[in-house]
Amino acid sequence: MRRTGRGPARGGPALAAMGLALAACAPLEPITASGTFQDHLPARAPAPAGGCAVNITAVADARTSPEILGIVGRAVKAPSDTQAWLRSILQGLGSRGFQVGFAAAPEPEAINMQVRLDKAWLTGTATNKTANVVVHVRAERAGSAPLEADYRGALTVMNWASTAAELQRLADTAFAKALDEMTPPLKRLCPV
Repeated sequence: MRRTGRGPARGGPALAAMGLALAACAPLEPITASGTFQDHLPARAPAPAGGCAVNITAVADARTSPEILGIVGRAVKAPSDTQAWLRSILQGLGSRGFQVGFAAAPEPEAINMQVRLDKAWLTGTATNKTANVVVHVRAERAGSAPLEADYRGALTVMNWASTAAELQRLADTAFAKALDEMTPPLKRLCPV
């Protein structure tokens, strides 16, 4: 049977359209989360000298796969320097009224705490994206009973386009919620 040139186009615009359609299905490049925490609370002036000081003596990342934060349309990689990233997050306690310091030796007048990141996962469905974090804290101040608890931050919001900025804001907000949750029990350890 001889082709007459009629019928569906086999080249030109049709091939270009098919190529664009296939490109849209290609996996998105992974993104790497920023190592700098952006808090949802405005920065405050540091707590006055003699205020409630928090000395963080140890920071650990106990996740089974510390190199990844999850998948929301694309892989979301954790920052390469997880110690600096976690310290950046914990600096967010300063926006909640604490003087934050990092020293391996306990400070006699401060709340001394050890922090361990147990879970941090971002995930998405067709229309939503979710972040869940679990931070384990052991804190004590001389003369007070020790505090040991897990603090969670969770958030589910509309997934617009899985952009790097959206996913960063999602992770930062989940961590901010965990900081918000740990603030009242830590304040109870502050000197009166």
